[in-house]
Amino acid sequence: MSSRPITPSLAGTTRVTYCQDQPKRFLCERDEASLPTAGGYVALGEARYAVRRVERIAREALAYVMPD
Repeated sequence: MSSRPITPSLAGTTRVTYCQDQPKRFLCERDEASLPTAGGYVALGEARYAVRRVERIAREALAYVMPD
């Protein structure tokens, strides 16, 4: 029997890692039902960020953002 915790299936979601481009820093990582789009906005915590670029790699994505 496995001792790993059982997590619910997140079918149809993509793990998105949000990073700030200037200065470079990690902001957060979360599962999204749809990818953010370049030119759009995303709320991370209490702050709003402009999405500059999104790179998708298999079932994960990297989104570069800047404070709005």
